[in-house]
Amino acid sequence: MRSAEAIKRARDNFNKRHPGYRRKYHYHYHRNSEKDKAYERRYRRIYLQHLRDTSPTYRAWKAEKDRMYRGTPKGKLRNLRTRIKRRGYNDRGTFTPQEWQVTLEEFGNACAYCGNRLELTIDHFLPLSSNGMNVIGNLVPSCRHCNSSKQGKLPQDWCHPDKLTAIIASLNRIMDFTRSTVLAR
Repeated sequence: MRSAEAIKRARDNFNKRHPGYRRKYHYHYHRNSEKDKAYERRYRRIYLQHLRDTSPTYRAWKAEKDRMYRGTPKGKLRNLRTRIKRRGYNDRGTFTPQEWQVTLEEFGNACAYCGNRLELTIDHFLPLSSNGMNVIGNLVPSCRHCNSSKQGKLPQDWCHPDKLTAIIASLNRIMDFTRSTVLAR
């Protein structure tokens, strides 16, 4: 490792050999600082999304970080608020196990978002926090990863447009089927 004095000497030598570089860079930075900052924000967002999608190491790190947060006083308070808020959501409709089975079959017993067949959970397509209902036409099977990464986002903000169209078409078929079975009774 180089000492601080060696680093300072190297920097001074560089500045002597390239007298206009620092002035040029300083001018460019201050002239384009907002543009550069916007580029950096965009790059970080895209890079993090890529990590979320492809890196098991990142997913494990993020899960551990979230678990640690939930153990802090601030995390416990947030969990409590969430549970209290969700209690009121149960008044917004119900569904039967048979209806859920029809939904699973419509989506091929796989995650509606990524097609994964492991650890399926019930996901509210339109989140309860966005006034979604707890009814069969708003429920889709989702793997744990997709469900937790979607969180309370609206489908159009989170899901790929092509997949979004396919999910909506499937939900419409499920609603038509459940209506026809109710009318047949």
